[in-house]
Amino acid sequence: MKRSRARRAPRRERTPAHDGPTPAGLLARLAPLGPYFAVATTPPPDAASYRPLTALPGAAFDDWTARVGARLGTGAGRVAASTVHLGHVARLWSLALGAVALGGGVPDLGPDRLRFTLSPEGAPSLWADEPTARPADEEPVPALHTLLTAHLAPLHAHLRTRYGLSPHTLRGNTASALTGTVRVLLDRVPEAPRNPGPSRPAS
Repeated sequence: MKRSRARRAPRRERTPAHDGPTPAGLLARLAPLGPYFAVATTPPPDAASYRPLTALPGAAFDDWTARVGARLGTGAGRVAASTVHLGHVARLWSLALGAVALGGGVPDLGPDRLRFTLSPEGAPSLWADEPTARPADEEPVPALHTLLTAHLAPLHAHLRTRYGLSPHTLRGNTASALTGTVRVLLDRVPEAPRNPGPSRPAS
């Protein structure tokens, strides 16, 4: 007597595991929170005018300061330089912390991955082409510290030498920018972590 063979069920295609939101998706969701959270993740029409933030410490920052000083009527001195620094750090905090608040990791937006251009009045626009995430096993606080230090250590050296801004002023601006970012996130993203922990970028 022949045994009947059981029919095998049709083979199902395996669906790739969902690894969570992409860095580009997270950054796109941040944009409605305001201009400090805005960054392009695809090439903008004027892509040729963008420079990497590695070029910021030096003549590029001085040009930015001159534009802002002309708009404020203060000239390209310490007041304008401090104003530019405060706004720039606020943008860095906003993108990094914002991605974490939306449930992702700290994006890999080091100065070699993030580009900028300026309007005639000194308003910056940022572009991160095909952004990626920092290592998944990296804790948020060390990742934030590493990211902000990469941006701020060389910039702060230039600000101390060129404009005479003290470490106290630079730390104060950095802390003020962080506080403002957290307030916006807690107000606009209620599910954001209440206590991400201390982070002390280079002064």
